[in-house]
Amino acid sequence: MNNEINQTHLDVFHGLSNELPWNINKTNVKSVVTIHDLIFLRYPEYYSLIDRNIYSAKFSHACRIADKIIATSESTKQDIIRFFGTEASKIEVVYQTCDPIFRIPADELTKEEVRRKYDLPEQYILYVGTIEKRKNALTLVKAYLNKKTDIPLVLVGKPTPYLAEIKKFLLHKSDSNRVLFRHNIETPDLPVVYQSARVFVYPSLFEGFGIPIVEALLSGVPIITSNGSCFGETAGEAAMYCDPFDVDQMGDCIHTILNEPETREQMISKGFLQATRFSEEVVASNLMGVYTNL
Repeated sequence: MNNEINQTHLDVFHGLSNELPWNINKTNVKSVVTIHDLIFLRYPEYYSLIDRNIYSAKFSHACRIADKIIATSESTKQDIIRFFGTEASKIEVVYQTCDPIFRIPADELTKEEVRRKYDLPEQYILYVGTIEKRKNALTLVKAYLNKKTDIPLVLVGKPTPYLAEIKKFLLHKSDSNRVLFRHNIETPDLPVVYQSARVFVYPSLFEGFGIPIVEALLSGVPIITSNGSCFGETAGEAAMYCDPFDVDQMGDCIHTILNEPETREQMISKGFLQATRFSEEVVASNLMGVYTNL
């Protein structure tokens, strides 16, 4: 790998996902590594021992030999400093963006076609993300059922064994039919699914950045998310925040947005403004700045 790097006369080698070639520091090429998150160190209980050891070796090595580290949020930057002892001056924060298809508004006919395709109700509360324990969908389900709204809850995402825990909780609930699971949404249809939602809830315990929040900002849907982690950086003033373990507080946030049209509209307006921070042009400019400064 190092011979190939030298022979191609690169100015910069960028490891886009947490790792770098083992001896790249012995070449004449400057190196950058993007660290997306250190969740495996913050929440080791969600990872096997072998995975934690592999990730620790790769991530810490990359941070040690890189000329520059890109963190996807200030939260991730602080974790790199905390867990690896990296100098703050070596780390630059460059936020992420999302697929540009989320910037395209869907017309009512398209929304109707997509709802029919996936058997979705006309109005719904939306969750998008892998259905795994760290993303905390069970607390959302409990909060939703506590508030007794007629608008269904739709959970979209790849299933894991955690799904069985949610379904077990729903087994003896009389209104469990109002909680819908969809695991097969095609990427071109996902923006339309967001745009048809009344509220987007992202109750994750921890993320490196939270791309679904940016997708929701661009889709014009009000956001409820967790306090702490990177969520305040991503959603800014456009979201309502709650304790991810507080069922009542999360339910109150849902109730407020569903029943206060003025609050909802203000959140949507703030969301479009917040989304400008994550445009392709802004992200590309910030990324080029890192390369140039090397």
